[in-house]
Amino acid sequence: SPSIVYALSGDNFGTLYRSVDEGASFSVVTTGPVDGSGGLVDAQSWHNLALWVNPNDPQTVVAAGIRSWLTTNGGQSW
Repeated sequence: SPSIVYALSGDNFGTLYRSVDEGASFSVVTTGPVDGSGGLVDAQSWHNLALWVNPNDPQTVVAAGIRSWLTTNGGQSW
């Protein structure tokens, strides 16, 4: 859906934001550690940060820093 937009920042070891109104407003989906040891982007967001959203399924997202994380439910679990 073109109305869904994601943004990834390096704060709190990676915070994923989601908009359902074409980017007019965003809400936090995931922040901080996702596996107990590090976050979506660890401590390298200043150097390497990537975000990919499946154009056919906006619930499928890959966020990456040092490691890559896959969600198939819009960031509720990784």
